[in-house]
Amino acid sequence: MNHPNYSENVLYSDDFMVVELERPSKFQPVKLAAADDSDFKPGKMATTMGWAPTRKRVKTSRTS
Repeated sequence: MNHPNYSENVLYSDDFMVVELERPSKFQPVKLAAADDSDFKPGKMATTMGWAPTRKRVKTSRTS
């Protein structure tokens, strides 16, 4: 279900959607880091992910 104001011609405006599943998911939510940064320790490996561009004016892939 796309946002009602979504447009492929406008970058980063209303660019999210809700996915409706046919059956419950077996996956658990990803743990978010504590707001006080206490989950981050010097020398400890961390993995990040997201969907925003890391450079200006980079064309992103289209999601169907």
